[in-house]
Amino acid sequence: MSTSSGSSPIGPANDDEIDCLSHMARRWTPDADADPRAPARWSRLLDERARRARRARRRAVVLTSVVLVLAGLVGGGVWRGRKTDVTYFVAGAASVVEGGYVHDVGAAGARLQFSDGTAIDLAAGARAWLVSRDARGARLRIEEGRAHFEVVHRAQARWSVDAGPFAIEVTGTSFDVRWAGAAEELDVALARGSVIVRGPLAGAGIVLRPGQRLVALLRQQTVRVEDPEAPPGRIAPDVPAARATPVATPPPSSSSEPRAASVAPPRPRASRDKPQAPLVTAPTIDPASWSRRVAAGEFLDVLAEAERGGIDGCLASCPVEALAALADAARYGGRPALARRVLLATRDRFPGSVPARAAAFLLGRMADGAAAVEWYDRYLAESPEGVYAAEALGRKMMAIERLGDRSSARRIAAEYRSRFPAGAYLPQATALLQHP
Repeated sequence: MSTSSGSSPIGPANDDEIDCLSHMARRWTPDADADPRAPARWSRLLDERARRARRARRRAVVLTSVVLVLAGLVGGGVWRGRKTDVTYFVAGAASVVEGGYVHDVGAAGARLQFSDGTAIDLAAGARAWLVSRDARGARLRIEEGRAHFEVVHRAQARWSVDAGPFAIEVTGTSFDVRWAGAAEELDVALARGSVIVRGPLAGAGIVLRPGQRLVALLRQQTVRVEDPEAPPGRIAPDVPAARATPVATPPPSSSSEPRAASVAPPRPRASRDKPQAPLVTAPTIDPASWSRRVAAGEFLDVLAEAERGGIDGCLASCPVEALAALADAARYGGRPALARRVLLATRDRFPGSVPARAAAFLLGRMADGAAAVEWYDRYLAESPEGVYAAEALGRKMMAIERLGDRSSARRIAAEYRSRFPAGAYLPQATALLQHP
């Protein structure tokens, strides 16, 4: 190998080659480190190694900078986009079960205070369950008693309250809710803001304004909205929900003769010279329309029509869809005995059908004690994955506990929690398992 200064420059080499050449150069020139007149080849080796080190450092700095910038952008975006669920704590004398079930509220009441400033005050004896919560709000179920809500108004806030079969949609508002489960009565009083009440008697929803109060009585099938600012005489007493529709008043007539307001068009006057026979219209019976009309809240009309056509004849000949609608109309219309007759007829005439299986669950809801448990068992045996399976198992659990068999109730509670971890009866199941 030539070491003359006229040799051509070295080409690219890796670190192992440079280390090898360096070692050989040191063997040939032991004093190279101390001698400033080191051979040219040795000097070029040192320069190449230094350049490679500088390039490696520059690449590392650039790569690190890029990584940090990207991490900052992504991390910042994630941080800005991430929304934290509202948190809460319970203050006052009350028992709280894991999962947000609040019960045994003392005489002084209890408060659920949320991180967004919203507060819910539970009156003595009330029971409530915090069903779910997210960054926009929460959903609360009033199991029993009265609660006062002070919901903070925020953009895209979403709060809702369940009470029995009713749902109350809330924005920023202040209102009171009372639900009496045994009597099936709902009372909503709005102080400010607005709410929408939805449920069996509310049709597409009833919007309340500040100062208004809604009272719904399921057993009487009545609903009314009280408005203290309405003119006297405009608030009617309890009216069946199916009949509580606004009545339009016709415009005043140009004739001096007064006309009565009526929903139907006025009938033509009879001739003064020749009396006319009254019009007689045969009642129309249309079982095929009952499902649609029950869904629209026309329970009493469906019951009246079925009675005109004959209940016994319908039980013997009406199709299964009509029987299911008639059973619902009887239940909602406050006719439990008729509802039981229709449900039993459905099971007798259409065994194995979906309405017949559902009838077992509904009969359980209308029964008490051991009879209710027997119907729930029938439904769960016929429809283990049916739409009412979770509620049937939960109601069976509660019925058995009321019968005093706490050991069996706890066994069902464990099954319920395993099968329906987000079910409506999870707080009760958890309470049974935590307090043997």
